Amino acid sequence: MTLIASWVNNEDRNNPSIWTLGDTKVSSVDGEETLSLEHGKVFELQIICANSGLPPSPSNRVFQHSIGFAYAGSSLVGLNSYATLNTILSNISTIDKLPPSLEEICETVSKIIRYYSASFCNDKMAFEAMIYGYCVITNRLARYHFSKDGHSSDYSYKDIPDESILLLGDKKREVMEILYASMHGQQGNYARKPLKIIRDIIKSNSFPTIGGGTQLNIANRAWCIPLQTLQSQPEISFRFRNIDIINDIGNRIGEKIINIPAMDFDFRK
Repeated sequence: MTLIASWVNNEDRNNPSIWTLGDTKVSSVDGEETLSLEHGKVFELQIICANSGLPPSPSNRVFQHSIGFAYAGSSLVGLNSYATLNTILSNISTIDKLPPSLEEICETVSKIIRYYSASFCNDKMAFEAMIYGYCVITNRLARYHFSKDGHSSDYSYKDIPDESILLLGDKKREVMEILYASMHGQQGNYARKPLKIIRDIIKSNSFPTIGGGTQLNIANRAWCIPLQTLQSQPEISFRFRNIDIINDIGNRIGEKIINIPAMDFDFRK
């Protein structure tokens, strides 16, 4: 299935952020076959609002922001839900120049997930998702977890407390035990410890349906951005969703340089 971990980082008390980290492996339904090691599961969603009745062209925009979306389970449901939601949120008309609240967006997310789940999957197909980021209406960072409502085909969502680490996908109990054991009683940069622990779990191949590379998004009051993984040993390399942008795709578009922000996961703090 996959592994997604999300937590609130309070390093900067004046500007807390939500860190969401996932693996890039996609397996067959039975988990026995690897289909891809370069699969996106953690994304940014653009919210663009224009004056009511006008297209969201730059001259008509009254609000622009980005939030995060992540999923575990069916790739058909996850990628189609993301693509549809991103287009919908990029084309919002508003009279009062305010965007919808994050919870109002969640109502639409539930309907979209339900629609694609009914279209692509049977009721037994595993799928869950999350929406996260800053809500300008409630003036807070928030995370919402979407999962099936009991035995029905409907998807409900719940607000996740800031102090909780949210896990999506496979092996939640085992991964949470590793997190608690690794973080209990330790000093230092607690807000970043889950980053290295989850990265090490992904790299270890301890679980057959979790692996590949890592993908990280950080959401705060200003934006939600993706980050490349910077590896400094044995030599410097960058990977985005387990893809080496420079060597596999090329880091230029014409004469312009692709410059995705990067973070070294092997920090020593």
